[in-house]
Amino acid sequence: VAPGLGIYASSHEGVDIANTEIPWVFSSGLSGLKSCRVPVLAEGDAATTYTVRLGFCEPVHEEPGKRTFDIRLQGEVVAENFDIVEAAGGRYVAYVAEFRDVPVERDLLIELVPKSGDPAAETDETTAPLINSIEVLK
Repeated sequence: VAPGLGIYASSHEGVDIANTEIPWVFSSGLSGLKSCRVPVLAEGDAATTYTVRLGFCEPVHEEPGKRTFDIRLQGEVVAENFDIVEAAGGRYVAYVAEFRDVPVERDLLIELVPKSGDPAAETDETTAPLINSIEVLK
């Protein structure tokens, strides 16, 4: 996680989060996530593929283009210049990006890479990548 950033949480009761039946998941998250390694297979388990669902909800910006980042799974870019507002259709709208057939030998590596080109954007809570949920399905 980028320095100075991390978990944020707010009550979903004061904000109407659209496009979800589980608003509490999308009212909190992790800001500034650079990478996350999720152990999914034990030593000796056979490699397999997974469906990975990443949940996002923009809490700050109304307009697209303010918070963009690449999403990488297992080191491969699976979404380039991802913009939560653009994908979801606005602020406080839940969006789940689904990626199928992600190969995993042991751990799932998730990386969010800022695209602004400004190093300060990586540690600014209004522009740093953020994520609200991770779901891994065999």
